[in-house]
Amino acid sequence: MKIMMALCAITFISFTGYQYLSKGYIMEEQQHLSVYIGESFKDFTHRNPVKTPYKKPSGSDIIFHEYQYSSNSPASVTLHSINNKAILDNVTYMMVTEDLRDHTGVGNIYLQAGITPDSWMSHTEARMTFHAFLQTLLASGWQYAQSYEEPRLAGQQSMRYKLNEDRYYYLDPAYLPTLKEWRTLKQGDTAINYWYLHTDNQVFMSIQLGFEDHETDPEIGSYLLFIEVLNGELEARRYFSPDTAHRMNQRDWKLHWQERLEMAAKARAESEAVAIKNGYIIDKAYEDYVINPADY
Repeated sequence: MKIMMALCAITFISFTGYQYLSKGYIMEEQQHLSVYIGESFKDFTHRNPVKTPYKKPSGSDIIFHEYQYSSNSPASVTLHSINNKAILDNVTYMMVTEDLRDHTGVGNIYLQAGITPDSWMSHTEARMTFHAFLQTLLASGWQYAQSYEEPRLAGQQSMRYKLNEDRYYYLDPAYLPTLKEWRTLKQGDTAINYWYLHTDNQVFMSIQLGFEDHETDPEIGSYLLFIEVLNGELEARRYFSPDTAHRMNQRDWKLHWQERLEMAAKARAESEAVAIKNGYIIDKAYEDYVINPADY
């Protein structure tokens, strides 16, 4: 089963006029938000107050905590995990999803942010600035996270595989794309340019990069980051069916985790065998993240 992020189908036509169609909270004017993964929603909302609380629909178990900023006055968000933190600047939107059926605290965060405060920039500047952002995450303890089912590829091998074999493949965050590769990533009208990282085996970050070319100047473009942060339990659930009637569904993931890992290992072995035949070099030094059901 191919693992795909829920946000992969978002269509990006115009970032300058983009609006997120959702109901939730309207943020008071402030310039910084601080989020601790696993904290209670009571603590989170107390520290990050909102102006108008959202009344969830009758019968719904989901509450969306939304924070919006203008592109002219973006916010900075600090995500705190167990041993480190990530600082995300130029944030124009954040949504923290609260599932009343779960008791693991804050663990599902979605953000939109610019690479820089500028609306337009050269493609070279965007490429180098985004790469520097990824290196900052790696230096602070975040690590490359690849799906359990996908071949283990690093560096340019991961880029080659993405461009030629599987456009949903997670790119190696340590690799600096060439300008040609960077521009080639802009294919189609969906942000399928995934980078995926984890820290402490318990917090996972998906980064998608959206593009808009300038109408008259081909040397510049507008770039927007779409970031989703999940705790380990929500990451594990991505390997299961959301259908509660299914034997291996998301709610029962702990019961079937070991079985699911064995299925994924088999799928990876098959995909790596094909990759080797196609001339790819498997990165045997890559270490998978380890999710322990007992932690949730």
